[in-house]
Amino acid sequence: MCSDEGDVYMVNDKLREIEREYGVKVLYACEAGSRAYGLWNEASDYDVRFIYVHPLDWYLSIDEKRDVIEMPISDQLDLSGWELRKALHLLKKSNPSVLEWLHSDVVYDEDEDFMNTLRNITQTAFKPIPVLHHYHKMAKRNLKELGQENEVAVKKYLNVVRPFLMCSMIMKFGQFPGINVQYIVDQLIHNQHLKEELKYLLEIKTCRPSQTKIDRLSRVDAYIEEQMEEIELYLQDAQGERTSITEELDVFFRNTVKKYEKLE
Repeated sequence: MCSDEGDVYMVNDKLREIEREYGVKVLYACEAGSRAYGLWNEASDYDVRFIYVHPLDWYLSIDEKRDVIEMPISDQLDLSGWELRKALHLLKKSNPSVLEWLHSDVVYDEDEDFMNTLRNITQTAFKPIPVLHHYHKMAKRNLKELGQENEVAVKKYLNVVRPFLMCSMIMKFGQFPGINVQYIVDQLIHNQHLKEELKYLLEIKTCRPSQTKIDRLSRVDAYIEEQMEEIELYLQDAQGERTSITEELDVFFRNTVKKYEKLE
């Protein structure tokens, strides 16, 4: 799913500028952050993330070269990309940032053949245990920041809830889920009272300023407590996978670089 048509044109114009300025090909560009999570409001900025490839000669060097492109355009638009080899190296380790990019519903641009292959590889590359550890640590850190006050900021509340929801989906389905929070709530939460409280949080986040405060919600707090215990028990017994997809990623990398051997 794409964002509004005007947003797509705006972002694509900036991506073409990056291609011309840096001599690269953008293979995939998506929204990250609140807009990808379905938690945006009118004040939310655009966090565009992309994967790009250089011409073949760029890779035939003994020197290490910069493998990121960062271009903050304005307070409302930030573009940041990773070079293909860096992105695949991180995907091999089930890096959650790369996984979230690849599961974003808001896609601005993509090489269809490239992404069809990469999405298939992603299913094989996914290792649930390190990803669970990542979101579990994120939830604990954000819970500490949330504090014990009776009145809390909705944004901080959701910063605790979202990683717990991600963990729940991974433990239940064994795959990396979509990252739209509304979708996860609909798929995962069957307790109607809890679902109503979560949807209330989502409504406040998308309709009011991000720092809007509300009274703590009893069922949401209970869910957070239950999930903390459940995830910790799950990780105690979990064993990491030892399968390697290096060869498959190497072939994919070489084929992609050869395809864009010369960029015009």
